[in-house]
Amino acid sequence: MKNKHPHAAVVLVLGLAMAGLHLADLLLWSEADTGFAAAGSVWLRYIPWLAAFALPYLPARRAAAQPAGLQDTNKPLGVCMALAGAVLLASGVAAGNTARYAILYPEVLSGSYPVWAAWADLLLPIFAGAWLLNYAVRAFSGFGLQRQRLGSSLLAGAVPLVFLWRLIWRFQFAPASLCRMACTLRVLSAAAALLLAVVLIKIFLVPGLPCGHTLYAAGAGAFLLCTGLELPQTLFEAARGMLTLPDLLTPDESGNIPLFHAYYLTFSGHMYYNFTSNDMAIKNKAVSEGLPYSTATRAYISCQEELEYALETMNKMLADAGVADKTLIVLTADHYPYNLGLGKLSELAGKTLEAPADKYRSALYIWSPSMTAPVTVDAPCSTLDVLPTVSNLLGLPYDSRLLSGRDILAEGEHIAILGDRSFVTETIYYDAESGTATPRTDAPVDAAAVERLNTYVKNKFTVATEMLYTDYFAKVRDRTAAD
Repeated sequence: MKNKHPHAAVVLVLGLAMAGLHLADLLLWSEADTGFAAAGSVWLRYIPWLAAFALPYLPARRAAAQPAGLQDTNKPLGVCMALAGAVLLASGVAAGNTARYAILYPEVLSGSYPVWAAWADLLLPIFAGAWLLNYAVRAFSGFGLQRQRLGSSLLAGAVPLVFLWRLIWRFQFAPASLCRMACTLRVLSAAAALLLAVVLIKIFLVPGLPCGHTLYAAGAGAFLLCTGLELPQTLFEAARGMLTLPDLLTPDESGNIPLFHAYYLTFSGHMYYNFTSNDMAIKNKAVSEGLPYSTATRAYISCQEELEYALETMNKMLADAGVADKTLIVLTADHYPYNLGLGKLSELAGKTLEAPADKYRSALYIWSPSMTAPVTVDAPCSTLDVLPTVSNLLGLPYDSRLLSGRDILAEGEHIAILGDRSFVTETIYYDAESGTATPRTDAPVDAAAVERLNTYVKNKFTVATEMLYTDYFAKVRDRTAAD
Protein backbone atom coordinates (compact mmCIF):
# COMPACT_ATOMS: atom_id res chain seq x y z
CA MET A 1 0.00 0.00 0.00
CA LYS A 2 1.43 3.34 -1.02
CA ASN A 3 1.65 5.87 1.76
CA LYS A 4 1.01 9.36 0.39
CA HIS A 5 2.06 12.52 2.22
CA PRO A 6 -0.27 15.46 1.47
CA HIS A 7 2.19 18.21 2.43
CA ALA A 8 2.19 17.92 6.22
CA ALA A 9 4.92 20.58 6.34
CA VAL A 10 2.51 23.06 4.80
CA VAL A 11 0.01 22.39 7.58
CA LEU A 12 2.74 22.92 10.18
CA VAL A 13 3.82 26.24 8.65
CA LEU A 14 0.21 27.34 8.30
CA GLY A 15 -0.45 26.51 11.96
CA LEU A 16 2.56 28.55 13.08
CA ALA A 17 1.48 31.45 10.87
CA MET A 18 -2.04 31.38 12.30
CA ALA A 19 -0.61 31.29 15.83
CA GLY A 20 1.54 34.35 15.10
CA LEU A 21 -1.31 36.30 13.52
CA HIS A 22 -3.70 35.41 16.32
CA LEU A 23 -1.20 36.49 18.94
CA ALA A 24 -0.70 39.78 17.10
CA ASP A 25 -4.47 40.22 16.95
CA LEU A 26 -4.73 39.65 20.70
CA LEU A 27 -2.00 42.19 21.42
CA LEU A 28 -2.88 44.91 18.91
CA TRP A 29 -6.42 44.73 17.60
CA SER A 30 -8.56 43.09 20.32
CA GLU A 31 -9.83 43.93 23.77
CA ALA A 32 -8.07 41.48 26.05
CA ASP A 33 -10.57 41.81 28.90
CA THR A 34 -13.73 41.21 26.86
CA GLY A 35 -12.63 39.31 23.76
CA PHE A 36 -14.26 41.81 21.41
CA ALA A 37 -12.57 43.08 18.26
CA ALA A 38 -11.16 46.59 18.77
CA ALA A 39 -10.30 47.04 15.10
CA GLY A 40 -11.97 45.47 12.08
CA SER A 41 -14.93 43.12 11.93
CA VAL A 42 -15.04 40.02 14.07
CA TRP A 43 -16.08 38.08 10.97
CA LEU A 44 -12.70 38.79 9.42
CA ARG A 45 -11.33 36.52 12.14
CA TYR A 46 -14.02 33.88 11.87
CA ILE A 47 -13.65 33.33 8.12
CA PRO A 48 -10.09 31.90 8.34
CA TRP A 49 -11.03 29.98 11.49
CA LEU A 50 -13.90 28.27 9.73
CA ALA A 51 -11.66 27.72 6.72
CA ALA A 52 -9.10 25.98 8.95
CA PHE A 53 -11.89 23.70 10.11
CA ALA A 54 -13.24 22.84 6.63
CA LEU A 55 -10.56 23.32 3.95
CA PRO A 56 -8.27 20.45 5.06
CA TYR A 57 -10.84 18.12 3.51
CA LEU A 58 -9.71 19.24 0.04
CA PRO A 59 -6.06 18.02 0.17
CA ALA A 60 -7.18 15.08 2.33
CA ARG A 61 -8.18 13.28 -0.87
CA ARG A 62 -4.47 12.69 -1.50
CA ALA A 63 -3.98 10.93 1.82
CA ALA A 64 -3.76 7.16 2.02
CA ALA A 65 -7.05 5.44 2.71
CA GLN A 66 -5.35 3.27 5.33
CA PRO A 67 -2.26 5.10 6.68
CA ALA A 68 0.71 2.79 7.12
CA GLY A 69 1.82 4.79 10.16
CA LEU A 70 -1.09 3.39 12.15
CA GLN A 71 -0.63 -0.23 11.24
CA ASP A 72 1.84 -1.04 14.00
CA THR A 73 4.28 1.24 15.90
CA ASN A 74 4.31 5.04 15.75
CA LYS A 75 6.53 6.69 18.36
CA PRO A 76 5.70 10.35 17.56
CA LEU A 77 2.00 9.59 17.88
CA GLY A 78 2.72 7.73 21.12
CA VAL A 79 4.38 10.82 22.60
CA CYS A 80 1.44 13.03 21.61
CA MET A 81 -1.12 10.59 22.98
CA ALA A 82 0.84 10.27 26.25
CA LEU A 83 0.92 14.05 26.70
CA ALA A 84 -2.77 14.43 25.86
CA GLY A 85 -3.71 11.54 28.13
CA ALA A 86 -1.71 12.94 31.04
CA VAL A 87 -3.32 16.36 30.64
CA LEU A 88 -6.84 14.91 30.49
CA LEU A 89 -6.17 12.65 33.48
CA ALA A 90 -4.81 15.59 35.48
CA SER A 91 -7.80 17.78 34.58
CA GLY A 92 -10.17 15.09 35.82
CA VAL A 93 -8.30 14.72 39.10
CA ALA A 94 -8.18 18.51 39.50
CA ALA A 95 -11.97 18.67 39.15
CA GLY A 96 -12.37 16.30 42.09
CA ASN A 97 -12.59 18.96 44.80
CA THR A 98 -15.18 21.03 42.95
CA ALA A 99 -17.18 17.93 42.03
CA ARG A 100 -17.11 16.80 45.65
CA TYR A 101 -18.59 20.10 46.78
CA ALA A 102 -21.31 20.06 44.09
CA ILE A 103 -22.23 16.49 45.09
CA LEU A 104 -22.27 17.19 48.83
CA TYR A 105 -24.17 20.48 48.49
CA PRO A 106 -26.36 20.13 45.38
CA GLU A 107 -28.76 22.83 46.52
CA VAL A 108 -26.05 25.49 46.37
CA LEU A 109 -24.99 25.24 42.73
CA SER A 110 -27.95 23.37 41.23
CA GLY A 111 -28.83 26.24 38.91
CA SER A 112 -25.37 26.85 37.45
CA TYR A 113 -23.56 23.57 38.10
CA PRO A 114 -25.83 20.50 38.41
CA VAL A 115 -24.59 17.32 40.08
CA TRP A 116 -24.51 15.34 36.84
CA ALA A 117 -22.25 18.01 35.36
CA ALA A 118 -19.88 17.58 38.31
CA TRP A 119 -19.73 13.81 37.69
CA ALA A 120 -19.05 14.44 33.99
CA ASP A 121 -16.20 16.86 34.77
CA LEU A 122 -14.70 14.31 37.14
CA LEU A 123 -15.05 10.97 35.32
CA LEU A 124 -14.93 11.70 31.59
CA PRO A 125 -11.40 13.21 31.54
CA ILE A 126 -10.11 10.38 33.75
CA PHE A 127 -11.51 7.64 31.47
CA ALA A 128 -10.40 9.46 28.31
CA GLY A 129 -6.92 10.08 29.72
CA ALA A 130 -6.59 6.43 30.70
CA TRP A 131 -7.53 5.30 27.18
CA LEU A 132 -5.04 7.68 25.57
CA LEU A 133 -2.25 6.57 27.91
CA ASN A 134 -3.05 2.94 27.11
CA TYR A 135 -2.77 3.60 23.39
CA ALA A 136 0.37 5.67 23.92
CA VAL A 137 2.00 2.48 25.23
CA ARG A 138 0.57 0.56 22.25
CA ALA A 139 2.10 3.15 19.89
CA PHE A 140 5.54 2.12 21.10
CA SER A 141 4.92 -1.63 21.29
CA GLY A 142 2.50 -1.99 18.37
CA PHE A 143 -1.13 -1.01 18.06
CA GLY A 144 -2.06 -4.60 17.30
CA LEU A 145 -4.12 -3.72 14.24
CA GLN A 146 -2.28 -6.24 12.12
CA ARG A 147 -2.76 -8.93 14.78
CA GLN A 148 -6.37 -7.94 15.53
CA ARG A 149 -5.37 -7.23 19.18
CA LEU A 150 -7.84 -4.42 19.72
CA GLY A 151 -8.58 -2.29 22.77
CA SER A 152 -11.74 -1.80 24.78
CA SER A 153 -14.51 -0.05 22.88
CA LEU A 154 -16.29 0.86 26.12
CA LEU A 155 -13.37 2.85 27.51
CA ALA A 156 -12.66 4.33 24.08
CA GLY A 157 -16.08 5.95 24.06
CA ALA A 158 -14.96 8.31 26.82
CA VAL A 159 -12.59 10.11 24.43
CA PRO A 160 -15.19 11.60 22.08
CA LEU A 161 -17.56 12.02 25.04
CA VAL A 162 -15.10 14.24 26.89
CA PHE A 163 -14.76 16.56 23.88
CA LEU A 164 -18.49 16.46 23.22
CA TRP A 165 -19.00 17.43 26.86
CA ARG A 166 -16.54 20.32 26.49
CA LEU A 167 -18.39 21.45 23.40
CA ILE A 168 -21.76 21.35 25.19
CA TRP A 169 -20.34 23.07 28.26
CA ARG A 170 -18.77 25.89 26.29
CA PHE A 171 -21.84 26.42 24.18
CA GLN A 172 -24.66 25.82 26.66
CA PHE A 173 -23.52 26.18 30.27
CA ALA A 174 -21.23 29.15 29.65
CA PRO A 175 -23.07 31.08 26.90
CA ALA A 176 -21.57 34.27 25.59
CA SER A 177 -21.92 36.72 22.75
CA LEU A 178 -20.92 35.46 19.31
CA CYS A 179 -18.81 38.60 19.06
CA ARG A 180 -16.58 37.45 21.93
CA MET A 181 -13.85 35.76 19.94
CA ALA A 182 -12.28 33.67 22.70
CA CYS A 183 -15.59 31.96 23.47
CA THR A 184 -16.29 31.19 19.81
CA LEU A 185 -12.77 29.86 19.31
CA ARG A 186 -13.16 27.46 22.21
CA VAL A 187 -16.36 26.06 20.73
CA LEU A 188 -14.72 25.55 17.31
CA SER A 189 -11.61 23.91 18.77
CA ALA A 190 -13.72 21.58 20.91
CA ALA A 191 -15.66 20.55 17.79
CA ALA A 192 -12.40 19.91 15.90
CA ALA A 193 -10.99 17.82 18.76
CA LEU A 194 -14.25 15.86 18.96
CA LEU A 195 -14.12 15.01 15.27
CA LEU A 196 -10.49 13.88 15.47
CA ALA A 197 -11.23 11.68 18.50
CA VAL A 198 -14.09 9.94 16.68
CA VAL A 199 -11.96 9.20 13.61
CA LEU A 200 -9.05 7.87 15.69
CA ILE A 201 -11.33 5.49 17.56
CA LYS A 202 -12.84 4.20 14.32
CA ILE A 203 -9.38 3.40 13.00
CA PHE A 204 -8.19 1.69 16.19
CA LEU A 205 -11.31 -0.34 16.88
CA VAL A 206 -12.44 -1.21 13.36
CA PRO A 207 -9.29 -2.05 11.35
CA GLY A 208 -9.60 -1.92 7.61
CA LEU A 209 -11.96 1.04 7.35
CA PRO A 210 -10.76 3.54 4.72
CA CYS A 211 -10.61 6.46 7.18
CA GLY A 212 -7.27 7.92 6.15
CA HIS A 213 -8.79 10.84 4.24
CA THR A 214 -11.00 11.85 7.15
CA LEU A 215 -8.16 11.32 9.63
CA TYR A 216 -5.91 13.74 7.76
CA ALA A 217 -8.64 16.38 7.47
CA ALA A 218 -9.72 16.06 11.10
CA GLY A 219 -6.13 16.02 12.35
CA ALA A 220 -5.15 19.07 10.31
CA GLY A 221 -8.25 20.96 11.45
CA ALA A 222 -7.64 20.07 15.11
CA PHE A 223 -3.99 21.11 14.84
CA LEU A 224 -4.82 24.47 13.24
CA LEU A 225 -7.63 25.32 15.67
CA CYS A 226 -6.43 23.74 18.93
CA THR A 227 -2.67 24.25 18.59
CA GLY A 228 -2.45 27.13 16.14
CA LEU A 229 -5.23 29.26 17.65
CA GLU A 230 -6.51 28.17 21.06
CA LEU A 231 -3.08 27.35 22.54
CA PRO A 232 -1.75 30.91 21.90
CA GLN A 233 -5.06 32.24 23.28
CA THR A 234 -4.65 30.17 26.47
CA LEU A 235 -1.00 31.13 26.91
CA PHE A 236 -1.84 34.79 26.32
CA GLU A 237 -4.57 34.74 28.96
CA ALA A 238 -2.26 32.98 31.42
CA ALA A 239 0.66 35.34 30.81
CA ARG A 240 -1.24 38.60 31.05
CA GLY A 241 0.23 40.46 33.97
CA MET A 242 -1.41 43.05 36.20
CA LEU A 243 0.03 46.22 37.65
CA THR A 244 0.50 46.00 41.40
CA LEU A 245 -0.31 48.86 43.77
CA PRO A 246 3.39 49.84 44.10
CA ASP A 247 3.49 50.18 40.29
CA LEU A 248 0.46 52.49 40.36
CA LEU A 249 1.93 54.59 43.17
CA THR A 250 5.19 55.23 41.32
CA PRO A 251 5.59 58.97 40.54
CA ASP A 252 5.96 60.06 36.92
CA GLU A 253 8.77 62.20 35.52
CA SER A 254 7.30 65.32 37.10
CA GLY A 255 7.20 63.68 40.53
CA ASN A 256 3.41 63.33 40.61
CA ILE A 257 1.48 60.10 41.04
CA PRO A 258 -0.86 59.75 38.02
CA LEU A 259 -4.57 59.08 38.48
CA PHE A 260 -5.24 55.35 38.66
CA HIS A 261 -8.00 52.80 39.02
CA ALA A 262 -7.18 49.44 40.60
CA TYR A 263 -9.57 46.47 40.76
CA TYR A 264 -8.91 43.66 43.22
CA LEU A 265 -10.87 40.41 43.33
CA THR A 266 -10.23 38.53 46.56
CA PHE A 267 -10.21 34.75 46.76
CA SER A 268 -8.93 34.31 50.30
CA GLY A 269 -12.45 34.28 51.77
CA HIS A 270 -13.88 31.57 49.54
CA MET A 271 -15.09 28.14 50.59
CA TYR A 272 -14.66 25.54 51.90
CA TYR A 273 -15.12 26.85 55.43
CA ASN A 274 -13.21 24.47 57.69
CA PHE A 275 -9.91 24.23 59.53
CA THR A 276 -8.62 21.22 57.59
CA SER A 277 -8.33 22.32 53.95
CA ASN A 278 -8.87 26.11 53.96
CA ASP A 279 -5.37 27.58 54.24
CA MET A 280 -6.58 31.07 55.17
CA ALA A 281 -8.86 29.73 57.91
CA ILE A 282 -6.02 27.64 59.31
CA LYS A 283 -3.64 30.60 59.18
CA ASN A 284 -6.06 32.87 61.07
CA LYS A 285 -7.69 30.27 63.29
CA ALA A 286 -6.84 32.17 66.47
CA VAL A 287 -9.07 35.07 65.33
CA SER A 288 -12.27 33.07 65.85
CA GLU A 289 -11.26 30.82 68.73
CA GLY A 290 -13.74 31.02 71.60
CA LEU A 291 -16.56 32.51 69.54
CA PRO A 292 -19.95 30.84 70.21
CA TYR A 293 -20.44 29.71 66.62
CA SER A 294 -20.29 26.51 64.62
CA THR A 295 -16.97 25.36 63.18
CA ALA A 296 -17.93 26.42 59.65
CA THR A 297 -18.95 29.90 60.78
CA ARG A 298 -15.74 30.37 62.76
CA ALA A 299 -13.70 29.20 59.75
CA TYR A 300 -15.54 31.74 57.60
CA ILE A 301 -14.66 34.55 60.03
CA SER A 302 -11.03 33.41 60.17
CA CYS A 303 -10.47 33.37 56.43
CA GLN A 304 -12.15 36.78 56.00
CA GLU A 305 -9.47 38.18 58.31
CA GLU A 306 -7.03 37.93 55.41
CA LEU A 307 -8.97 40.67 53.62
CA GLU A 308 -8.64 42.80 56.76
CA TYR A 309 -4.85 42.43 56.56
CA ALA A 310 -4.90 43.32 52.86
CA LEU A 311 -6.93 46.47 53.45
CA GLU A 312 -4.61 47.48 56.28
CA THR A 313 -1.60 47.06 54.00
CA MET A 314 -3.26 48.96 51.17
CA ASN A 315 -4.23 51.90 53.37
CA LYS A 316 -0.70 52.15 54.74
CA MET A 317 0.76 52.18 51.22
CA LEU A 318 -1.67 54.91 50.15
CA ALA A 319 -0.84 56.96 53.22
CA ASP A 320 2.92 56.53 52.74
CA ALA A 321 2.53 57.71 49.13
CA GLY A 322 0.59 60.77 50.32
CA VAL A 323 -2.53 60.02 48.25
CA ALA A 324 -4.80 58.41 50.85
CA ASP A 325 -7.03 61.49 51.20
CA LYS A 326 -7.42 61.60 47.42
CA THR A 327 -8.35 57.91 47.07
CA LEU A 328 -11.85 56.45 47.03
CA ILE A 329 -12.13 52.83 48.19
CA VAL A 330 -15.15 50.75 47.18
CA LEU A 331 -15.66 47.36 48.85
CA THR A 332 -18.51 44.98 48.08
CA ALA A 333 -19.34 41.28 47.76
CA ASP A 334 -20.46 39.51 44.60
CA HIS A 335 -22.40 36.70 46.32
CA TYR A 336 -23.33 35.21 49.67
CA PRO A 337 -21.19 32.46 51.30
CA TYR A 338 -22.27 29.44 49.24
CA ASN A 339 -20.96 26.95 51.77
CA LEU A 340 -23.15 28.28 54.59
CA GLY A 341 -26.89 27.64 54.91
CA LEU A 342 -29.42 30.00 56.45
CA GLY A 343 -28.68 28.61 59.92
CA LYS A 344 -25.00 29.51 59.82
CA LEU A 345 -25.74 32.79 58.04
CA SER A 346 -28.07 33.58 60.96
CA GLU A 347 -25.10 33.18 63.29
CA LEU A 348 -23.20 35.80 61.29
CA ALA A 349 -26.21 38.11 61.09
CA GLY A 350 -26.95 37.85 64.80
CA LYS A 351 -30.61 37.15 64.08
CA THR A 352 -32.76 34.44 62.55
CA LEU A 353 -32.89 34.58 58.74
CA GLU A 354 -35.97 32.99 57.22
CA ALA A 355 -36.87 34.53 53.87
CA PRO A 356 -34.84 33.38 50.83
CA ALA A 357 -33.90 36.99 50.12
CA ASP A 358 -32.24 37.33 53.53
CA LYS A 359 -29.19 35.37 52.40
CA TYR A 360 -28.47 37.97 49.71
CA ARG A 361 -28.28 40.84 52.18
CA SER A 362 -24.74 42.20 52.26
CA ALA A 363 -22.99 45.55 52.47
CA LEU A 364 -21.39 48.09 50.17
CA TYR A 365 -18.66 50.30 51.57
CA ILE A 366 -17.69 53.52 49.78
CA TRP A 367 -15.03 55.24 51.86
CA SER A 368 -12.22 57.76 51.74
CA PRO A 369 -10.00 58.92 54.60
CA SER A 370 -11.08 62.45 53.72
CA MET A 371 -14.66 61.76 54.88
CA THR A 372 -15.61 63.73 58.00
CA ALA A 373 -18.66 61.68 59.01
CA PRO A 374 -20.22 58.34 58.04
CA VAL A 375 -23.31 58.20 55.81
CA THR A 376 -25.64 55.19 56.06
CA VAL A 377 -28.00 54.26 53.21
CA ASP A 378 -30.40 51.33 53.68
CA ALA A 379 -32.11 51.42 50.26
CA PRO A 380 -32.24 48.06 48.41
CA CYS A 381 -29.47 47.86 45.83
CA SER A 382 -27.21 45.37 44.08
CA THR A 383 -23.81 45.28 42.41
CA LEU A 384 -25.46 46.72 39.28
CA ASP A 385 -25.87 49.99 41.16
CA VAL A 386 -22.23 50.41 42.21
CA LEU A 387 -20.94 51.89 38.94
CA PRO A 388 -23.56 54.64 38.50
CA THR A 389 -23.34 55.53 42.21
CA VAL A 390 -19.55 55.90 42.18
CA SER A 391 -19.67 57.72 38.84
CA ASN A 392 -22.04 60.32 40.26
CA LEU A 393 -19.99 60.71 43.45
CA LEU A 394 -16.87 61.42 41.41
CA GLY A 395 -18.65 63.62 38.88
CA LEU A 396 -17.86 61.28 35.99
CA PRO A 397 -20.00 61.77 32.88
CA TYR A 398 -21.98 58.71 31.77
CA ASP A 399 -25.18 57.81 29.94
CA SER A 400 -27.53 56.19 32.46
CA ARG A 401 -29.38 54.44 29.63
CA LEU A 402 -26.33 52.24 29.04
CA LEU A 403 -26.23 50.87 32.59
CA SER A 404 -28.59 48.38 34.21
CA GLY A 405 -28.24 49.93 37.67
CA ARG A 406 -28.98 53.38 39.07
CA ASP A 407 -27.46 55.74 41.62
CA ILE A 408 -28.15 54.42 45.13
CA LEU A 409 -28.13 57.97 46.50
CA ALA A 410 -30.73 59.20 44.01
CA GLU A 411 -34.30 59.85 45.07
CA GLY A 412 -37.14 57.57 44.06
CA GLU A 413 -37.88 53.86 44.20
CA HIS A 414 -34.93 51.49 44.55
CA ILE A 415 -34.84 47.86 43.51
CA ALA A 416 -32.25 45.11 43.91
CA ILE A 417 -32.39 42.78 40.89
CA LEU A 418 -31.13 39.21 41.34
CA GLY A 419 -29.69 36.92 38.68
CA ASP A 420 -32.82 34.77 38.30
CA ARG A 421 -35.03 37.87 37.80
CA SER A 422 -36.20 37.88 41.39
CA PHE A 423 -36.06 41.31 42.98
CA VAL A 424 -36.23 43.11 46.32
CA THR A 425 -37.71 46.53 47.05
CA GLU A 426 -38.33 48.32 50.32
CA THR A 427 -41.80 46.75 50.53
CA ILE A 428 -41.68 43.33 48.80
CA TYR A 429 -39.52 40.38 47.85
CA TYR A 430 -40.50 38.74 44.55
CA ASP A 431 -39.43 35.15 43.86
CA ALA A 432 -39.25 34.66 40.08
CA GLU A 433 -39.15 30.85 40.31
CA SER A 434 -42.44 30.56 42.20
CA GLY A 435 -43.94 33.81 40.92
CA THR A 436 -44.89 34.89 44.43
CA ALA A 437 -44.41 38.23 46.17
CA THR A 438 -43.79 38.39 49.92
CA PRO A 439 -44.34 41.64 51.83
CA ARG A 440 -41.40 43.08 53.75
CA THR A 441 -43.58 45.47 55.73
CA ASP A 442 -47.01 45.34 57.32
CA ALA A 443 -48.59 46.72 54.15
CA PRO A 444 -50.29 44.23 51.79
CA VAL A 445 -48.71 43.35 48.45
CA ASP A 446 -49.77 45.67 45.63
CA ALA A 447 -50.41 43.37 42.64
CA ALA A 448 -50.25 46.24 40.15
CA ALA A 449 -46.87 47.31 41.54
CA VAL A 450 -45.54 43.74 41.25
CA GLU A 451 -46.63 43.55 37.60
CA ARG A 452 -45.04 46.92 36.86
CA LEU A 453 -41.76 45.93 38.50
CA ASN A 454 -41.77 42.58 36.71
CA THR A 455 -42.00 44.39 33.39
CA TYR A 456 -39.23 46.74 34.48
CA VAL A 457 -36.92 43.84 35.38
CA LYS A 458 -37.74 41.96 32.17
CA ASN A 459 -36.89 45.03 30.09
CA LYS A 460 -33.62 45.45 31.97
CA PHE A 461 -32.59 41.88 31.16
CA THR A 462 -33.66 42.21 27.52
CA VAL A 463 -31.74 45.41 26.93
CA ALA A 464 -28.63 44.20 28.77
CA THR A 465 -28.60 40.95 26.78
CA GLU A 466 -28.94 42.74 23.45
CA MET A 467 -26.19 45.20 24.37
CA LEU A 468 -23.81 42.32 25.04
CA TYR A 469 -24.73 40.23 22.02
CA THR A 470 -24.45 43.20 19.65
CA ASP A 471 -21.34 44.65 21.32
CA TYR A 472 -23.22 47.91 21.67
CA PHE A 473 -20.62 49.51 23.91
CA ALA A 474 -18.04 49.26 21.12
CA LYS A 475 -20.43 51.06 18.77
CA VAL A 476 -20.97 53.83 21.32
CA ARG A 477 -17.22 54.10 21.87
CA ASP A 478 -16.51 54.38 18.16
CA ARG A 479 -19.22 57.00 17.70
CA THR A 480 -17.93 59.00 20.67
CA ALA A 481 -14.40 58.87 19.30
CA ALA A 482 -15.63 60.08 15.92
CA ASP A 483 -17.45 63.02 17.52
